[in-house]
Amino acid sequence: MGGAIRAIWKHRREKSGRYSSLMSEIEKGDNETIIGPAQDLVQSTAQGFRKELLLLVEEGTRELVIDLVNVKMIDSVGIGLLIAATNSLGKVGGKLRIVNASEDLCKVFRMMRLDQHFEVQGVYGFSS
Repeated sequence: MGGAIRAIWKHRREKSGRYSSLMSEIEKGDNETIIGPAQDLVQSTAQGFRKELLLLVEEGTRELVIDLVNVKMIDSVGIGLLIAATNSLGKVGGKLRIVNASEDLCKVFRMMRLDQHFEVQGVYGFSS
């Protein structure tokens, strides 16, 4: 990851707990970091989102919440990204939580049994 990106993120975070990048809206709190992808998690967008997640873990995030309110579709690359994030967080004693997933995405998470690896909460409050 380039130092320029890291410097921009640090600058924005110092001014407020909330900042955004090209891919996501990010809010750092005391106990957790919330990241909301601005678009679907598919092959064409996954690399940029992966870099954002890795940077957050490198900076010490342990409780990561991914807000899927703007995500309608996740392909196999996006699923792999979520699994990799779960594994990276697990290595440092952290955990991943998904919120605001559509009903269809919750069904996919349940069918793939991903809800056994991270908490999934649907957009209408239902959990998988």
